[in-house]
Amino acid sequence: MKMNQKAGIIVVGVLLLSVSPLGSSKMFQVTSGPGDQQQPAIYGDIVVWQDERPGRQDIYGFNLATHEEFQITSDASNQWSPAIYGHIVVWTDLRHGNWDIYGFNLATHEEFQITSDTSDQWSPAIYGHIVVWRDERNCSQYIYCENNDAYGFNLETKEEFQITSDASSQSEPAIYGDIIVWTDLRHDNQDIYGFNLATQEEFQITSDTSDQWSPAIYGHIVVWQDLRHGNLDIYGYNLATHEEFQITSDANGQASPVIYGDVVVWLTRADDNWDIYGFNFATHEELQISTNPSEHFSIAIYGDIVVWDDSRNGNWDIYGYNLVTHEEFQITDKGFEPTESSPSTPPLRSLPVSYIFSAVAALVVAPVLSVYFFRKFVTERSAISLVWSSGFVLFTVGIVTCIYAEVSGTGIGNKSILVVGILLVILSAYIDSDS
Repeated sequence: MKMNQKAGIIVVGVLLLSVSPLGSSKMFQVTSGPGDQQQPAIYGDIVVWQDERPGRQDIYGFNLATHEEFQITSDASNQWSPAIYGHIVVWTDLRHGNWDIYGFNLATHEEFQITSDTSDQWSPAIYGHIVVWRDERNCSQYIYCENNDAYGFNLETKEEFQITSDASSQSEPAIYGDIIVWTDLRHDNQDIYGFNLATQEEFQITSDTSDQWSPAIYGHIVVWQDLRHGNLDIYGYNLATHEEFQITSDANGQASPVIYGDVVVWLTRADDNWDIYGFNFATHEELQISTNPSEHFSIAIYGDIVVWDDSRNGNWDIYGYNLVTHEEFQITDKGFEPTESSPSTPPLRSLPVSYIFSAVAALVVAPVLSVYFFRKFVTERSAISLVWSSGFVLFTVGIVTCIYAEVSGTGIGNKSILVVGILLVILSAYIDSDS
């Protein structure tokens, strides 16, 4: 029985070496065209950004499902700071000599103007048929809202309404459902305020005497960057329970949070550059998304996809990270172009040393031990030998499918079989140790 126990411990040890790389993460590059690509936004399969490749700033997009890149604006002036919801893309536009808000319907390919005031309007955000932005028409930064039809705004009624009227500055609006949140200076420091479109009620979210700004919202959770402890942290507020909570407490600065579902993502200052981290409220796990020794800015998230500005190639490109599949692929100015590290139908990847250990365990050690214990079961009618044998069989099947998923890039691997095999091997070792 001592031999049985040692065999189980050896295989479990090899397995532990192999499990980590099977869950390794990768990033994908969305843009690699000449010039800078910055300020991405994402909804569904569509990523949009501001692009300098024509020598000016235009709005471009990329479809993650079809791998097609497309140009949204071509006006000779500058367009930047896009936001997207459904088929509607909105942005800040300089074509009339001041900053206006424009929109484009991806379904009808129609462009439309949302604001025409001679003052500046910029930093749009959109949810459903509501567009919000920062507005200077009253010689300060007020937030206005456009009541739109299904295409982004109502061309017949052109309903516009003012959300804030305080004499101080309000900026950085964000919206989800009926709730608009923004950064507010009415108390001589930056606070987070909100407005409910359904009830027409304004409410204060933060009241700490330090600065809180850069809000984001999803569902009933509002997040922001907070200076109350002398360095930047990420805080949150639950609109349903009226509870405020701290998300980060690292001594390095954390800034520019975004949120989707249970996941909040932010920038962390480390080694003189900004890295990307996150936190999952459901699993209480911190996520390390990108620590490449370059600068990362302008994060956006939708579903399982995080996108951002990245300077690793000497100019600003758009990179992305898939929280579930960990796929890596590259987009070029000629469209989707698979590479060795970014296949669309992925070729087999080379195996690192840790994968080789996994292959040896799956294809040599585990099958040999499985046969050994099965013969022992047949000759001695030992129930524990059958458990040993079953564990090694499941371990072999599970790890082979997981290795195949990694090297082929298909993502088809059965980790549940692997886990059951591990548990049976551990159980057998435990029972034998007590025998």
